[in-house]
Amino acid sequence: ETMLSQAASRSERYGWGFALLLLDLDRFKAVNDRFGHAAGDAALRAVGREIRHLLRAGDVAARIGGDEFALILPNGGPDVMEPLLSRLADAVQAAVPGAGVRFSAGLACYPAEAGTLEELLALADERLYAAKLR
Repeated sequence: ETMLSQAASRSERYGWGFALLLLDLDRFKAVNDRFGHAAGDAALRAVGREIRHLLRAGDVAARIGGDEFALILPNGGPDVMEPLLSRLADAVQAAVPGAGVRFSAGLACYPAEAGTLEELLALADERLYAAKLR
């Protein structure tokens, strides 16, 4: 939350836009149930490693729930989402072969699509859940 607030402050002061990307591992409970909690932990560590590897200077990533992550991407936009999701899925597959985990994601851009952080979070969350329904 602090980093998101700082990104918004920089955006307002300097005109630097950023994207908020919310990620959720789909069928993660099934990984724990089928392969055990050690495999679930390995999948989460693989996601964390891959996210750290992909981040640019100035990008921020945080685990915000059991299998949920948030990324703040300065000057980021929709073009970054698909390659990132593909690499994350590959990393989980390598860590837990046969797990079949995929990701749902919701991306929203500030200030282009939202005038407040509450609107930004709501829009990214709405898009995340719309992706989960597909």
